[in-house]
Amino acid sequence: MIFILSALLTFLSPSPISYAHAAASNDLLAGDEDEVVAKPKKEETKVEAPKVDPHAAVYSKDQFPSATQCATCHADIYNEWRISSHAYASISPVFHKFEQKLTDLTSGTVANFCVRCHATVGTTLGEVREGAIWNKSPVGREGITCVTCHRTNLEFGKVNGERHINPGDLNDPVYGPTDAKGLAEVIKDKDFYKVAPGKGELGMSIHANAIKFETLTKAEFCMSCHQVQVHPDIKLEVVWDQYRASPAISKGITCQDCHMGKVPGKAEGYATGAAAVVNGKPINSGRMRTNHSFYGPGYPIAHPGIFPHNPKAAQFDVKEWLTFDYRS
Repeated sequence: MIFILSALLTFLSPSPISYAHAAASNDLLAGDEDEVVAKPKKEETKVEAPKVDPHAAVYSKDQFPSATQCATCHADIYNEWRISSHAYASISPVFHKFEQKLTDLTSGTVANFCVRCHATVGTTLGEVREGAIWNKSPVGREGITCVTCHRTNLEFGKVNGERHINPGDLNDPVYGPTDAKGLAEVIKDKDFYKVAPGKGELGMSIHANAIKFETLTKAEFCMSCHQVQVHPDIKLEVVWDQYRASPAISKGITCQDCHMGKVPGKAEGYATGAAAVVNGKPINSGRMRTNHSFYGPGYPIAHPGIFPHNPKAAQFDVKEWLTFDYRS
């Protein structure tokens, strides 16, 4: 265990060239190791591709809606999320390099330990951790996406990312911090708003209900992914421990207060505004509005064709983007 921890600390030590190299290496996006020394070519051996459920594409689209679908009504929230570390979580070259090293050091025994937080939908769909990102579903590449938090209604606590996402299409209920009176009004006058809360109805599909899940507003909700213990007494992330030892908890300040408030990093309240705009009509403009940029210290180094999240970029696949030299 001491060897593992020592090796991890050595691996994580900052190096002025490691991040630059990571940005230039397309292989890192798939979690591959760097090829430093040229090796003589060997006769190519065909390896059978991992078996994938033939219904996975349909299932991911219908049962795990993409953030781009949510953006239809929640454009402002989507534009905050698309540049966030949550949206970056499953495509970060640094994450993939770290995750591969951890897998190597433990001889693979950690299995999907890391990706069950960093690629929540992809893990739920059974996408293999070692698979290249261009072979994964679009919603699986969205990292911590909308349904990761808004399609769960259970308190998980310290579970190292072992969380469940409730499957369901756009019409199925979502979970949020309020009682969603605005949504109820929209559904009550669905012909005016031209929406379809029920399957088979005419209009723009929306969820038929939004159920209050108070845990979303508490620091405990963040704990299941932001307190990481890879082996007994070996912790890779101790954010929850730090929070519990900080003055913030005694003052009643939550993770959300600083990371989703109106002032980045400060518990100075929340903005107000409509969380949804339905067919051009703002809904409940006076409600509290959390910021989904999730302010933090992360800095992206991935190819700009795949991050920030951009629906227009989907006209080219990931492999095509990685052949485009955006620096020239």
